[in-house]
Amino acid sequence: MNANDRLRAFARRSQLTANELAVMFGVSVSLVRGWFCSPGSTRFRVMRKPYVLILDQKEQQIQG
Repeated sequence: MNANDRLRAFARRSQLTANELAVMFGVSVSLVRGWFCSPGSTRFRVMRKPYVLILDQKEQQIQG
């Protein structure tokens, strides 16, 4: 599972909106929406390592 797929799963589990995820990652809502786009879309953006590390931390917090 790539980072974008992990983010989608995390967002579903935690029921966070794009706005809430943008605040959590310190990025624009537009970038978050790009992470959720299909890889074939021109809007698609790959999650870069700094954001993947934040996702790692958040997933660990939820798992406890």
